[in-house]
Amino acid sequence: MKKLFVLIVLALFVFSSLSVIAQDNSETDSSGEKEASKGNVRPSGNLQEKRQESREKVKGLVESKIKNTPVFERNKILRVSEKVEGTDSFIEKLVPEDAEKFAKLSRAEQISIIRENRPELVKAIRVMKVTDEEFKAREISREKIKGSIMKYKEARQDVKEVRTNLKETRDAVKNAQTDEEKITKAKEYLTKMVDAEITELTSLKERVQNNQDITSEESSDSITRIDNAITSLNELKTKISSAAALQELRNISKDIKKHVILREIHKTRVVAANICNGVLKRSEYIEKKAEVVLAKAEEKGSDTTALNSQIEELSTLLETAKTQCAEAKTAFESAKNTEEQEAKKTAVKSFIEATKKAAETVKEAHKKLVEIRTTAKSLSLDVDAEKIDEVAETKGGENA
Repeated sequence: MKKLFVLIVLALFVFSSLSVIAQDNSETDSSGEKEASKGNVRPSGNLQEKRQESREKVKGLVESKIKNTPVFERNKILRVSEKVEGTDSFIEKLVPEDAEKFAKLSRAEQISIIRENRPELVKAIRVMKVTDEEFKAREISREKIKGSIMKYKEARQDVKEVRTNLKETRDAVKNAQTDEEKITKAKEYLTKMVDAEITELTSLKERVQNNQDITSEESSDSITRIDNAITSLNELKTKISSAAALQELRNISKDIKKHVILREIHKTRVVAANICNGVLKRSEYIEKKAEVVLAKAEEKGSDTTALNSQIEELSTLLETAKTQCAEAKTAFESAKNTEEQEAKKTAVKSFIEATKKAAETVKEAHKKLVEIRTTAKSLSLDVDAEKIDEVAETKGGENA
């Protein structure tokens, strides 16, 4: 789990060439969310009594419906009941089987479902045995993963040098005096562009092939699209060579740019998959381990105020990242399947923005995980040493 930060750094390295996206800092007007973030607001006496009654009711419902579930899962629902009104009536509507599934969700997921007041959503929750703490979409050897990342970094460096030199060639095209000279220089320029694209697409293809966070089905589809692009680019090289007029070369230039967009789509998807299928799911798993540590600390009679607050903040960050990942996946599908070029560019921009936001949120969550580990250590407990046998996943959370 300590390699979590390394994976984030690798993901953000690939993202470093993208423009910085301004994030929406608008505040929510939900009174429940304000209560959750402002711990210094003291409720009135009547409200305190009402909350205490609700908590006692929830406690009774939990004990009767899921008394055999681990104590940390039961305690989690009690904490949620302190933040969200209506928890008691919501739990009351659940049959024991659904209540057990609901208890396995994170705090933020539970709060979201309670606020929607839709018990039927619980039936769509999948409970899975944990057999792989890395939550891989498929099995890829570490050697292949590392090798593909290094080759991609080397290819990007080579392409960067080629594109730097392209400026001189582009200037030569602009400064050419005759059409014949312009055609000669333009052919040289476009041929270098095509070679650079083929180099980067080839290394990108290997990254897709060796990405454990992309399913075999998606990998196959992406590789087919990349192979088709490489074939088309090689055909364009032939057209460049035989072109006899500047207009022909201008048209070829437009065709090359279409493949640049395809590269951006699949390059960003590799990053999004690492963040949303890899790092995010592993972070959610550690959150569940932290809940176990919290329960143990309470049993010891330790002061758990800081740890409880940190887990609450982590849960909120991870739920936000899940929403951003869902938006990124929707934008990816749109960008991948849209044919009209302007609409495709818009979809790609949305995809990059959503992925950038998810990366930043997961990065903040990692900082919170570091705090949680430190706090747990101060209580003589180890988050990473804990074991969780089952996890729950809401509908749409798979293969983000």
